[in-house]
Amino acid sequence: MSKTPTPDDRNPLTGQPPNSYTKSTNRELPRPTNVKPKAFDAKEGASLRKLHREAVAPGGSADAPLGYRRPEGMADEHFSWLMGGHRMMPNTAAARGTSAINVPHAAHPEVTVQRRAEDLSKGEYEHGAATLKHFGHDTRDPLKSLDRTHSVALDRVMAEHTQAGVNESSSQLFYGGRPTTRIPGHLQKTHNEGVMAAYGRLEQAHASVLNHPQFQAATAHLPSDHAASVARAAVNQSVADTSPNSKWRQGSRWPNIEQAEESTVAAVEGRDPKFIAGRIQNVDKAHGRAKDALASADPSTHHFGNPKEAAKTVAFRGALADKDAADAYKVSDIHEASVIAPGLPTGKSLRYTSSDGKAFSHYPDQPKSALKGAAPIVKEGKTSGRAGNQETGFSRPEQMLGEGKSYVHALNDRATRQVASRYGISRSVDHADNVHTIQAAAWGSQQMRRADVHVSHADQYPVVRDWGSEGQRSLAPEWQAHFGENARMHMGEQFRENPNTKTNVNASKAKPYPIMPGE
Repeated sequence: MSKTPTPDDRNPLTGQPPNSYTKSTNRELPRPTNVKPKAFDAKEGASLRKLHREAVAPGGSADAPLGYRRPEGMADEHFSWLMGGHRMMPNTAAARGTSAINVPHAAHPEVTVQRRAEDLSKGEYEHGAATLKHFGHDTRDPLKSLDRTHSVALDRVMAEHTQAGVNESSSQLFYGGRPTTRIPGHLQKTHNEGVMAAYGRLEQAHASVLNHPQFQAATAHLPSDHAASVARAAVNQSVADTSPNSKWRQGSRWPNIEQAEESTVAAVEGRDPKFIAGRIQNVDKAHGRAKDALASADPSTHHFGNPKEAAKTVAFRGALADKDAADAYKVSDIHEASVIAPGLPTGKSLRYTSSDGKAFSHYPDQPKSALKGAAPIVKEGKTSGRAGNQETGFSRPEQMLGEGKSYVHALNDRATRQVASRYGISRSVDHADNVHTIQAAAWGSQQMRRADVHVSHADQYPVVRDWGSEGQRSLAPEWQAHFGENARMHMGEQFRENPNTKTNVNASKAKPYPIMPGE
């Protein structure tokens, strides 16, 4: 049960009362609460911390490619500058003079103001810290431990870009921007189109809603710029809501954006949405939110969102509106598991019923002995108890984010700001500069490392599309002419066939596409 925080419940980072850090002048933060950290199983926590230590150790799964690692003793900012971090993540927020979070500022109408780590009550902060500790982070200072994993991930991202010979990937530039990599001849145009394609398709969805006669009638009482803001926010929220299990790009199609557009247009037209991709419950959720917004007196107010209950989706929606806003907020997802929780298995848990009739999840890292006397929970309509037909539960990263609620998201946001500031790609820990760009790059990097992806995909590194035919052994003629017969020597291991993959041997057909921001 929520309680009013007491004077003794001051925030551990600031020493001030909860909700006293963020200085937005036209938004109010949700009420803080006093919560008690959950009691986790100590033996399981020790096992998860062992996995974490192995992942972040030199040469571990979280480390950068051999030959591109930081020289011992080199400062974060120097390594960042040497590897081109200032080109990969130019600080456009600083160029615009965007305010610090803790300086009075007006919030962007489409960007939700989130509760930062500095805004949490002592109980909320300790709940997030206890969750991080259980799922692998240092028990003495989990925020410092989280900071360290962000440093390792950012080093790896910069190394991969340097190895690829590019300054940007489409995941980083999805939110809009100007490609900076310079490629010989007409291939520069192909590269630019590749990195900007997703944002162009999103703008198309915005326009289809804004120009719809029924939307224009419903917003006739609003100024034109206000109506345009409503259309953008409605579509962006739908993109965030429909993304799980929906491919971002599939050949020449964009299933996630297409479903978001359809859900929003259906709400405008007062009909049920057609199913295109993803999970039906998320399609319905997107449709319902758009309907609620259009039925309200001022449609834009609906889109401010609930930072406690929907930290992930409202942050993604805000990034689509303005990734450089003072209130830009870094969330976490399973697709960023190599950053927030290196070492945690990303496979889904399987559901069982114990001998006393209780349902439970069994994770890949848990011993098989835990299944003694248990029976698989079979999916509805199936008759076999084989694993392929068994109900699945959360993965470990999903479990961690569920247990940690918005408090783990807030601590992750703080760690990202600390690292960005130390690396010289943000003005200070009190600014939100580049948090979304860093997140997008980390998601793209994790995608490169997935065992189920046959080769690196050109949506992540478009320059590689013609360079190495998406990792295949034959080179396109124009790139062979530029790099010569030994061009493959320029390509890192992440651009070759993945030896872990036993399916999708034809890389041009039916292979998994990269998970883009928000999916």
